Amino acid sequence: MARYHALFHLMDELTFATGPVRLGIDGTRMRTGLQSVLTKGLGMPVNVVAVASYADLLAQLAAGTVHLAWMSPGLGVHACDKLSATPLVSAVRAPGPEFYGTLFVRDDSPITTAEQVRGTHAGWVDPYSCSGYLFPRMALKARGFDLRGFFANQHMFGSHDAVCKAVESGAIEVGATYLNISPAAPSTRYSTSGWSSIRGSTMRPILRSEPIPSDMVVAHRRLPEELKAKATATFTAMRDDDDVVRIVRFIFGAERFEPIDIARYEIVRRALSM
Repeated sequence: MARYHALFHLMDELTFATGPVRLGIDGTRMRTGLQSVLTKGLGMPVNVVAVASYADLLAQLAAGTVHLAWMSPGLGVHACDKLSATPLVSAVRAPGPEFYGTLFVRDDSPITTAEQVRGTHAGWVDPYSCSGYLFPRMALKARGFDLRGFFANQHMFGSHDAVCKAVESGAIEVGATYLNISPAAPSTRYSTSGWSSIRGSTMRPILRSEPIPSDMVVAHRRLPEELKAKATATFTAMRDDDDVVRIVRFIFGAERFEPIDIARYEIVRRALSM
């Protein structure tokens, strides 16, 4: 184990990884920009990658081939609890650090209530996705529904975009994704959602979860403390550069990062245990 620890001090490159988000050409370009920011801030080369799945992200962090990772709240809490990963910062989304999970349908769907979801074909993002799985299911349970046999069929799609496209195409009737609601807007309005990037789509939420703590950046437990401190400082300073803010918005859907208050994630731990 001591030799393993020493290797982290001797490495000449770090890997920062996200899940399968922003996989197109624009995403590649933005990751290259983020790579430059992190390399400068940490004082050593940083390779920024998007891995194929959330399971791959967790596995690579466990293996030590990923040193820093941007994770959903559910995956991040699991990594901290099971892999002793170190939570560094949380994302602050507009208009604030919390967002919601939602069950949603096409605007022309006859489904208008949570009760009417019973017997439908449903789509989820990932078992560790708070907005795309854990919190919408917790919201259903809070309304007294027994989820054993509740749905006619369920499928894991692996990403928010894939779930939203499946609902749009009619492949499934109900999907789960994220929702941000501006406190300055009427309660029926939302600022961003999982389907916002699908041009021309018309969706509506039918069930909203409790607020969800935002995504987090975690470090491998054996990453040297000085690098953890530099990473925290680099992420929190990203708000100070307009070009970098655009990268943060595009890749992470956030306005900035702030030092994490891990106590806020206890509700995520409860959702994982349900």
